[in-house]
Amino acid sequence: MSDKYTHEKKHGVVYTPQGMADYLTTLMLSQVNYSDFGEKIYILEPALGEGILLDTLLTQMPKDKEIVVYAFETDQQICEATNEYFDRKYPDIKFNIYSDDFVDYFSEKRFGQTRFDFIIANPPYVRTQVLGAEESQRLQKMFSLSGRVDFYYVFLIIANFLLSDNGVSGFITSNKFMSIKAGADLRKQLIKYSSLKIITDFGDTKLFDAAVLPCILVFKKGNTVPENVVFTSIYETSAKNIKTSVSAEDFDYGKLFQTGKIRYLGKEFLIEKGELRIDDENFTWTIQTEESKQFLDVVEKHSYGTIKDISKVKVGVKTTADNVFLFNYVPNNLKLIRPLITHRNSGHIKGIEEPEWSILYPYYDSDGKRTLYDLEHFPEDKDYLEQYRNQLSGRNYLNKAGREWYEIWVPHQPKDWKKTKIVFRDIAENPTFWIDDTGSVVNGDCYWISFNEDISEEMILLILGVMNSEFIKELYDYKYNNRIYARKRRFNTQYVENFPFPNPKLKKSQEIIELVDSLISSDSVNFNDIEKELNNMVYEVFGFSRQRN
Repeated sequence: MSDKYTHEKKHGVVYTPQGMADYLTTLMLSQVNYSDFGEKIYILEPALGEGILLDTLLTQMPKDKEIVVYAFETDQQICEATNEYFDRKYPDIKFNIYSDDFVDYFSEKRFGQTRFDFIIANPPYVRTQVLGAEESQRLQKMFSLSGRVDFYYVFLIIANFLLSDNGVSGFITSNKFMSIKAGADLRKQLIKYSSLKIITDFGDTKLFDAAVLPCILVFKKGNTVPENVVFTSIYETSAKNIKTSVSAEDFDYGKLFQTGKIRYLGKEFLIEKGELRIDDENFTWTIQTEESKQFLDVVEKHSYGTIKDISKVKVGVKTTADNVFLFNYVPNNLKLIRPLITHRNSGHIKGIEEPEWSILYPYYDSDGKRTLYDLEHFPEDKDYLEQYRNQLSGRNYLNKAGREWYEIWVPHQPKDWKKTKIVFRDIAENPTFWIDDTGSVVNGDCYWISFNEDISEEMILLILGVMNSEFIKELYDYKYNNRIYARKRRFNTQYVENFPFPNPKLKKSQEIIELVDSLISSDSVNFNDIEKELNNMVYEVFGFSRQRN
């Protein structure tokens, strides 16, 4: 385990910028009173690296207290160099710097009764895939986690356990855990067992070159009261109604104590302040401002239902052998070929017919059940697949599931492809949902909405109009805000199934249906022609006077 996450930290995550270290230290010190501590102050840095965070914190420690430091760094060379640096700079401080694995050290109960007044860290961001299945399962069981565990989850849980009664912990982590399904267990533990004080979500600012969007958490022991959490967020914005206050090549962390719009590296970012909002459905965390609270209250009053009430939201097929099953043309010699929708066909309300992809789909519907074709009846398809038998047979997970060597890993039900469905891109700057009634299979680079049997075509058109509106984008940012770089958003089952729809019998709903139908039926009308009118209609049907931005 140590070698894995050390390699990731050295090659995948850049060490903390000094400005961010200063900012985090300032936030932590705002939450403590030195008189609450004893004669000794205990400090823990569980992922030391080159010691920037620890060094910054130590410069702020009082001179009349004895300081005792515990720190961990699994890279022996870095550990020795950092230890030498600290011994030289702070001769009066007792340093216990270990080249051990922090999690193992904790799990072996080697800390004993030692508790820490300050815990500061920028732990490694290591995904489940890097940890390996066995190590991931061990951590899940040990720390009551589920799903795809990132290694920094464990650091946060341990830190809360090791805090002294009046201590404070400050972490720089990925912001991903606040919005994804796999982070739900961690979020619940932090709310129940810690008192969150400050969250700063740096969004898509790219303040360091790690492949994550960072955030800062400052917490103490206790329980979290969401309205008492000071939540700051900063994301790239296209809003024109807010004046830009500063323009700089170097990010000014001091501006995070204010609100407003700043320009940084040629892009504009909006700094907002509010409190913690915990979503009732997904337990996701987002900032709540007075504006967002009012917006969501109005939406709730005017919502008739949610997408999950009338459908299932699914990811497309996963072949686990795309080079075998997928084609960027339609092979005429194969019989089990079906048309395939990919992200290349995406559009607003209507998809794009070209390029024309296809899939070898070896299933048919038999009385509502997915049934595998016998290849003996399709000699051309059999000959083609036999060329790849070694590759396909090597998929051990199929074998373990008792399935045939030429199957698709996640094929879904053939009968569902025939129904009218809505397809959407999983990553897009703007909501991109389009209708399909061709019976095409949906590829795994897209999601799709499979409607219940009793849902009318009119209802599907209403959903299609709502989904492609600015309203949905604003709702998404307030409720989920799982944004990545370049203002792009992640649309997946977790979020889309909870999108609302209005009462279909309302006059405005009927107008939305007619407008969407007119676009689908016309070859001369495109989405840009009706976009503004559609946005206004959707905002109005949810209780707003018109498009808000």
